[in-house]
Amino acid sequence: MGPAMTQSNNAANLSMFLMYQQRTLLAITMIKLLFILLSLGVAYSVIADESALPVNVEFIGSWDAKSSAWMHEQVWAPGRIKVVNDPVFPKPVGLIEVHPGDDVGGWSGERAEVSGMQDAQGKPLPVTAQSGHEFYGIAVKLPRDWKAPAGTNPWGIFLQLHGPDTYRASPAIALNAENDFHISLCSGDLLEGGKRAKPKGVTSYKFSNGNLNLGHPVEFMLDVVWAADNTGSIIVYRRDEGQTQWDKVFEARNTPTLQYVAGEKIGVHYWKTGYYRNRGNDFTSKLWLSPAVRGLTFEDVAKAAFGRP
Repeated sequence: MGPAMTQSNNAANLSMFLMYQQRTLLAITMIKLLFILLSLGVAYSVIADESALPVNVEFIGSWDAKSSAWMHEQVWAPGRIKVVNDPVFPKPVGLIEVHPGDDVGGWSGERAEVSGMQDAQGKPLPVTAQSGHEFYGIAVKLPRDWKAPAGTNPWGIFLQLHGPDTYRASPAIALNAENDFHISLCSGDLLEGGKRAKPKGVTSYKFSNGNLNLGHPVEFMLDVVWAADNTGSIIVYRRDEGQTQWDKVFEARNTPTLQYVAGEKIGVHYWKTGYYRNRGNDFTSKLWLSPAVRGLTFEDVAKAAFGRP
Protein backbone atom coordinates (compact mmCIF):
# COMPACT_ATOMS: atom_id res chain seq x y z
CA MET A 1 0.00 0.00 0.00
CA GLY A 2 1.53 3.35 -1.07
CA PRO A 3 1.67 6.59 0.80
CA ALA A 4 -1.24 8.08 -1.20
CA MET A 5 -3.53 5.17 -0.27
CA THR A 6 -2.58 5.41 3.42
CA GLN A 7 -3.24 9.15 3.52
CA SER A 8 -6.63 8.60 1.84
CA ASN A 9 -7.64 5.95 4.38
CA ASN A 10 -6.47 8.14 7.26
CA ALA A 11 -8.52 11.05 5.96
CA ALA A 12 -11.58 8.82 5.63
CA ASN A 13 -11.13 7.45 9.15
CA LEU A 14 -10.73 10.98 10.54
CA SER A 15 -13.84 12.11 8.73
CA MET A 16 -15.83 9.17 10.12
CA PHE A 17 -14.48 9.82 13.63
CA LEU A 18 -15.44 13.48 13.47
CA MET A 19 -18.91 12.60 12.17
CA TYR A 20 -19.37 10.06 14.97
CA GLN A 21 -18.22 12.59 17.53
CA GLN A 22 -20.63 15.22 16.21
CA ARG A 23 -23.53 12.76 16.34
CA THR A 24 -22.59 11.74 19.87
CA LEU A 25 -22.43 15.36 21.00
CA LEU A 26 -25.76 16.04 19.31
CA ALA A 27 -27.34 13.06 21.05
CA ILE A 28 -25.99 14.19 24.43
CA THR A 29 -27.25 17.72 23.80
CA MET A 30 -30.71 16.39 22.87
CA ILE A 31 -30.81 14.26 26.02
CA LYS A 32 -29.80 17.25 28.16
CA LEU A 33 -32.44 19.39 26.45
CA LEU A 34 -35.06 16.72 27.09
CA PHE A 35 -34.19 16.62 30.78
CA ILE A 36 -34.37 20.41 30.96
CA LEU A 37 -37.79 20.44 29.31
CA LEU A 38 -39.01 17.70 31.61
CA SER A 39 -37.73 19.54 34.66
CA LEU A 40 -39.43 22.71 33.48
CA GLY A 41 -42.63 20.79 32.99
CA VAL A 42 -42.42 19.36 36.51
CA ALA A 43 -41.65 22.77 37.96
CA TYR A 44 -44.58 24.30 36.12
CA SER A 45 -46.86 21.55 37.37
CA VAL A 46 -45.75 22.14 40.96
CA ILE A 47 -46.27 25.89 40.66
CA ALA A 48 -49.67 25.37 39.08
CA ASP A 49 -50.69 22.97 41.86
CA GLU A 50 -49.49 25.37 44.56
CA SER A 51 -51.37 28.28 43.02
CA ALA A 52 -54.65 26.32 42.87
CA LEU A 53 -57.08 27.79 45.40
CA PRO A 54 -58.47 25.59 48.17
CA VAL A 55 -62.13 24.61 48.02
CA ASN A 56 -64.53 27.49 48.77
CA VAL A 57 -61.69 30.06 48.61
CA GLU A 58 -61.99 32.77 45.96
CA PHE A 59 -58.84 34.80 46.60
CA ILE A 60 -55.54 34.70 48.51
CA GLY A 61 -53.64 37.99 48.44
CA SER A 62 -50.17 36.49 48.81
CA TRP A 63 -47.65 39.23 49.49
CA ASP A 64 -44.91 37.30 47.69
CA ALA A 65 -46.97 37.56 44.49
CA LYS A 66 -48.85 40.79 45.06
CA SER A 67 -48.24 41.93 41.49
CA SER A 68 -50.56 39.15 40.33
CA ALA A 69 -52.89 38.96 43.37
CA TRP A 70 -53.60 42.69 43.52
CA MET A 71 -54.20 45.06 40.62
CA HIS A 72 -52.45 48.13 42.05
CA GLU A 73 -49.78 49.11 44.54
CA GLN A 74 -49.91 52.61 46.04
CA VAL A 75 -46.62 53.51 47.71
CA TRP A 76 -44.57 56.68 47.94
CA ALA A 77 -41.23 54.92 47.46
CA PRO A 78 -39.84 51.41 46.91
CA GLY A 79 -39.54 49.39 50.09
CA ARG A 80 -42.67 50.73 51.76
CA ILE A 81 -44.12 47.23 51.37
CA LYS A 82 -41.65 44.40 51.95
CA VAL A 83 -42.23 40.65 51.83
CA VAL A 84 -40.82 39.06 54.99
CA ASN A 85 -41.00 35.79 56.86
CA ASP A 86 -42.23 35.87 60.43
CA PRO A 87 -42.27 32.67 62.52
CA VAL A 88 -45.68 33.50 64.03
CA PHE A 89 -47.34 33.60 60.59
CA PRO A 90 -47.86 30.48 58.42
CA LYS A 91 -47.06 32.36 55.18
CA PRO A 92 -44.84 35.28 54.11
CA VAL A 93 -46.33 38.56 55.29
CA GLY A 94 -46.26 42.16 54.19
CA LEU A 95 -44.20 44.55 56.30
CA ILE A 96 -45.95 47.88 55.76
CA GLU A 97 -44.33 51.26 56.42
CA VAL A 98 -45.96 54.67 56.09
CA HIS A 99 -43.60 57.63 56.50
CA PRO A 100 -44.43 61.30 57.09
CA GLY A 101 -45.40 62.84 53.76
CA ASP A 102 -46.39 59.59 52.02
CA ASP A 103 -49.49 61.23 50.53
CA VAL A 104 -49.71 59.03 47.45
CA GLY A 105 -52.15 60.36 44.87
CA GLY A 106 -52.79 63.61 46.72
CA TRP A 107 -55.71 62.23 48.75
CA SER A 108 -56.48 63.17 52.33
CA GLY A 109 -53.97 60.88 53.97
CA GLU A 110 -50.67 58.99 53.84
CA ARG A 111 -50.59 55.41 52.69
CA ALA A 112 -48.85 52.23 51.59
CA GLU A 113 -51.51 49.93 50.18
CA VAL A 114 -52.43 47.40 47.53
CA SER A 115 -55.87 47.46 45.95
CA GLY A 116 -58.18 45.58 43.63
CA MET A 117 -58.41 41.83 44.06
CA GLN A 118 -57.98 39.80 40.87
CA ASP A 119 -57.78 36.14 39.90
CA ALA A 120 -54.81 34.28 38.37
CA GLN A 121 -55.89 35.38 34.88
CA GLY A 122 -56.00 39.05 35.86
CA LYS A 123 -59.81 39.23 36.02
CA PRO A 124 -61.00 41.74 38.66
CA LEU A 125 -62.80 40.35 41.72
CA PRO A 126 -64.97 43.26 42.85
CA VAL A 127 -67.74 43.32 45.44
CA THR A 128 -71.25 43.93 44.12
CA ALA A 129 -74.83 43.43 45.23
CA GLN A 130 -74.60 39.97 43.66
CA SER A 131 -71.61 38.90 45.80
CA GLY A 132 -73.99 37.35 48.33
CA HIS A 133 -72.62 35.92 51.58
CA GLU A 134 -68.82 35.95 51.93
CA PHE A 135 -66.07 35.56 54.50
CA TYR A 136 -62.74 37.34 54.79
CA GLY A 137 -59.67 36.65 56.91
CA ILE A 138 -56.61 38.77 57.74
CA ALA A 139 -54.12 38.96 60.60
CA VAL A 140 -52.25 42.04 61.81
CA LYS A 141 -49.29 42.48 64.14
CA LEU A 142 -48.30 45.85 65.54
CA PRO A 143 -44.81 46.50 66.99
CA ARG A 144 -44.33 46.89 70.73
CA ASP A 145 -43.42 50.57 70.22
CA TRP A 146 -46.58 51.27 68.18
CA LYS A 147 -47.77 54.88 68.08
CA ALA A 148 -51.35 55.61 67.06
CA PRO A 149 -51.98 58.33 64.48
CA ALA A 150 -52.43 61.74 66.12
CA GLY A 151 -54.22 64.98 65.24
CA THR A 152 -57.63 66.60 65.54
CA ASN A 153 -59.29 63.80 63.57
CA PRO A 154 -56.87 60.85 63.61
CA TRP A 155 -57.48 57.60 61.77
CA GLY A 156 -55.56 54.57 60.55
CA ILE A 157 -56.99 51.80 58.35
CA PHE A 158 -55.44 48.40 57.54
CA LEU A 159 -58.34 46.88 55.56
CA GLN A 160 -61.02 48.79 53.68
CA LEU A 161 -63.82 48.21 51.22
CA HIS A 162 -63.83 51.21 48.88
CA GLY A 163 -66.97 52.24 47.03
CA PRO A 164 -67.11 53.72 43.52
CA ASP A 165 -64.42 56.38 43.14
CA THR A 166 -66.92 58.84 41.71
CA TYR A 167 -68.58 59.11 45.14
CA ARG A 168 -65.37 60.41 46.78
CA ALA A 169 -66.68 58.95 50.03
CA SER A 170 -65.14 57.24 53.03
CA PRO A 171 -64.81 53.45 52.89
CA ALA A 172 -68.02 51.44 53.17
CA ILE A 173 -66.21 49.18 55.66
CA ALA A 174 -62.88 49.81 57.37
CA LEU A 175 -60.89 47.92 59.99
CA ASN A 176 -58.83 50.39 61.99
CA ALA A 177 -55.64 50.14 64.04
CA GLU A 178 -55.19 53.27 66.15
CA ASN A 179 -55.31 53.32 69.96
CA ASP A 180 -57.39 50.18 69.61
CA PHE A 181 -58.84 47.94 66.92
CA HIS A 182 -62.32 48.98 65.79
CA ILE A 183 -64.56 49.16 62.72
CA SER A 184 -65.94 52.11 60.76
CA LEU A 185 -68.95 51.97 58.44
CA CYS A 186 -70.18 54.33 55.75
CA SER A 187 -72.78 52.34 53.85
CA GLY A 188 -76.26 52.73 52.46
CA ASP A 189 -77.52 55.88 50.72
CA LEU A 190 -74.63 58.34 50.93
CA LEU A 191 -76.83 61.38 50.31
CA GLU A 192 -79.67 60.12 52.52
CA GLY A 193 -82.37 60.56 49.93
CA GLY A 194 -81.12 63.94 48.76
CA LYS A 195 -80.94 65.52 52.21
CA ARG A 196 -77.18 65.95 51.86
CA ALA A 197 -75.11 67.73 49.22
CA LYS A 198 -72.01 65.67 50.04
CA PRO A 199 -71.60 62.04 51.10
CA LYS A 200 -72.16 61.35 54.78
CA GLY A 201 -69.24 60.55 57.05
CA VAL A 202 -68.26 57.37 58.81
CA THR A 203 -69.66 55.95 62.00
CA SER A 204 -67.11 54.14 64.16
CA TYR A 205 -67.97 51.23 66.46
CA LYS A 206 -65.84 49.80 69.22
CA PHE A 207 -65.09 46.10 69.39
CA SER A 208 -65.97 44.24 72.58
CA ASN A 209 -62.24 43.47 72.62
CA GLY A 210 -60.20 46.10 70.78
CA ASN A 211 -56.92 45.42 72.58
CA LEU A 212 -53.96 45.91 70.23
CA ASN A 213 -51.96 43.07 71.85
CA LEU A 214 -48.72 44.73 70.74
CA GLY A 215 -45.98 42.46 69.44
CA HIS A 216 -48.41 39.59 68.77
CA PRO A 217 -50.56 38.72 65.75
CA VAL A 218 -54.31 39.22 66.00
CA GLU A 219 -56.51 37.30 63.54
CA PHE A 220 -59.77 38.74 62.24
CA MET A 221 -62.60 37.08 60.33
CA LEU A 222 -65.39 39.03 58.64
CA ASP A 223 -68.77 37.43 57.94
CA VAL A 224 -70.57 39.71 55.46
CA VAL A 225 -73.89 39.61 53.63
CA TRP A 226 -73.64 42.13 50.81
CA ALA A 227 -76.61 44.46 50.31
CA ALA A 228 -77.34 48.15 49.85
CA ASP A 229 -80.50 47.89 51.96
CA ASN A 230 -81.26 46.54 55.40
CA THR A 231 -80.94 42.90 54.33
CA GLY A 232 -77.18 43.13 54.79
CA SER A 233 -75.10 42.22 57.82
CA ILE A 234 -71.52 42.16 59.08
CA ILE A 235 -70.01 40.20 61.95
CA VAL A 236 -66.38 40.44 63.04
CA TYR A 237 -64.57 37.68 64.92
CA ARG A 238 -61.20 37.90 66.65
CA ARG A 239 -58.64 35.34 67.76
CA ASP A 240 -55.38 36.14 69.55
CA GLU A 241 -52.09 34.27 69.44
CA GLY A 242 -52.39 31.07 71.48
CA GLN A 243 -56.19 30.96 71.33
CA THR A 244 -58.14 28.22 69.58
CA GLN A 245 -61.65 29.68 69.79
CA TRP A 246 -63.00 32.70 67.96
CA ASP A 247 -64.60 35.59 69.86
CA LYS A 248 -67.35 37.67 68.29
CA VAL A 249 -66.32 41.31 68.80
CA PHE A 250 -68.84 43.12 66.59
CA GLU A 251 -72.21 42.40 64.99
CA ALA A 252 -74.48 44.56 62.86
CA ARG A 253 -77.54 42.91 61.35
CA ASN A 254 -80.29 44.39 59.19
CA THR A 255 -77.88 47.02 57.87
CA PRO A 256 -76.51 48.05 54.45
CA THR A 257 -72.97 46.92 53.65
CA LEU A 258 -72.62 48.65 50.27
CA GLN A 259 -72.73 52.32 49.23
CA TYR A 260 -75.08 53.92 46.74
CA VAL A 261 -76.80 57.15 45.81
CA ALA A 262 -80.58 57.05 45.52
CA GLY A 263 -81.73 56.78 41.92
CA GLU A 264 -78.43 55.38 40.71
CA LYS A 265 -77.29 51.83 40.08
CA ILE A 266 -75.26 50.24 42.87
CA GLY A 267 -71.67 50.51 41.72
CA VAL A 268 -68.64 48.28 41.97
CA HIS A 269 -66.73 48.17 45.27
CA TYR A 270 -63.14 47.01 45.74
CA TRP A 271 -60.83 46.01 48.58
CA LYS A 272 -57.61 47.67 49.75
CA THR A 273 -55.15 46.60 52.42
CA GLY A 274 -51.94 48.00 53.87
CA TYR A 275 -52.06 51.11 56.05
CA TYR A 276 -53.79 54.43 55.40
CA ARG A 277 -53.57 57.19 58.01
CA ASN A 278 -54.28 60.91 58.39
CA ARG A 279 -51.64 63.47 57.51
CA GLY A 280 -49.61 65.45 60.03
CA ASN A 281 -47.81 62.62 61.82
CA ASP A 282 -44.07 63.07 62.37
CA PHE A 283 -43.31 59.37 62.82
CA THR A 284 -43.34 56.18 60.72
CA SER A 285 -46.16 53.66 61.16
CA LYS A 286 -45.07 50.04 60.78
CA LEU A 287 -47.14 46.86 60.90
CA TRP A 288 -47.21 43.31 59.58
CA LEU A 289 -50.17 41.96 57.59
CA SER A 290 -50.95 38.40 56.55
CA PRO A 291 -52.38 37.72 53.09
CA ALA A 292 -56.05 38.70 52.89
CA VAL A 293 -58.26 35.71 52.06
CA ARG A 294 -61.76 35.75 50.59
CA GLY A 295 -64.18 32.85 50.26
CA LEU A 296 -67.52 31.19 50.83
CA THR A 297 -67.25 29.42 54.20
CA PHE A 298 -65.84 30.47 57.56
CA GLU A 299 -63.80 27.30 58.10
CA ASP A 300 -62.20 27.18 54.65
CA VAL A 301 -61.25 30.86 54.68
CA ALA A 302 -59.80 30.67 58.20
CA LYS A 303 -57.77 27.59 57.29
CA ALA A 304 -56.40 29.24 54.13
CA ALA A 305 -55.64 32.48 55.98
CA PHE A 306 -54.22 31.18 59.26
CA GLY A 307 -53.41 27.50 58.72
CA ARG A 308 -56.23 26.39 61.03
CA PRO A 309 -60.02 26.87 61.08
